[in-house]
Amino acid sequence: MTWGAPFASHAAPPLSGDAFQAHVVGKSFDYYKNGVFYGTETYLTGYNVHWAFAGEECKFGYWRPRNDDICFVYEEYLTPQCWRFQADGAAMTARFVDDDDPADYRAVPRDKPLECEGPLWGS
Repeated sequence: MTWGAPFASHAAPPLSGDAFQAHVVGKSFDYYKNGVFYGTETYLTGYNVHWAFAGEECKFGYWRPRNDDICFVYEEYLTPQCWRFQADGAAMTARFVDDDDPADYRAVPRDKPLECEGPLWGS
């Protein structure tokens, strides 16, 4: 795999599992790809997450560290999706590991958690 210049030139090393956990637990982030809103993720305790693509319903999932990667599994996507994250202040830069697309994603903290609706979410 080849890392594109924007990610590789970033001064920060990839976040370890412990560093990622410290950076995200109890917070929510809006993700952007090429400046376009992509989705939102809320990071809960116990490695759990709530994720929603832009305009779609919430998915429950969890994450685990794997070497320099952070891998996510979601209720409808059981194959791990692995990312490499770098801290950039309170924000993060992310690169999808198993994709030939060299685009970096930008994760920006948001003020409130992802709002999930429906019978599975208690509303």
